[in-house]
Amino acid sequence: MNSYKQANLRILLITGLLSGFFVVLYFVPYSQPWVHESIVANIILQALVAAALTNYHVFFFKQNEHNMVNAFLGSTLIRLLLSIGVMAVLLFLYKENRLILVVNFFLVYLYYMVFEIKGIISNLRAFSRK
Repeated sequence: MNSYKQANLRILLITGLLSGFFVVLYFVPYSQPWVHESIVANIILQALVAAALTNYHVFFFKQNEHNMVNAFLGSTLIRLLLSIGVMAVLLFLYKENRLILVVNFFLVYLYYMVFEIKGIISNLRAFSRK
């Protein structure tokens, strides 16, 4: 259970840092046109997806360490489908500045994807040492 707590705390810390960065950037005078008003909702939705998938990884890693590749490929597909759904909802709700919305969405998507891959690589290093 410790790994669940540690993973969720890490995601909470990453989300707080990213949200704080974009909120500060939103109030900087000349950068406001580059930050969409839905950025905090986008970050929270991506954080929920990341938390669910991190718990999914921890669960599968504890069940059987040899299924890690299958779990990673499955989580990548789940993240892609959930992100497409979130993007469709955000595009439906926000009619203005759609290009900025898409750019902000993919920046946040790639940010969480990098940390997910970093976590998986660290788990693979721990597995290879056994």
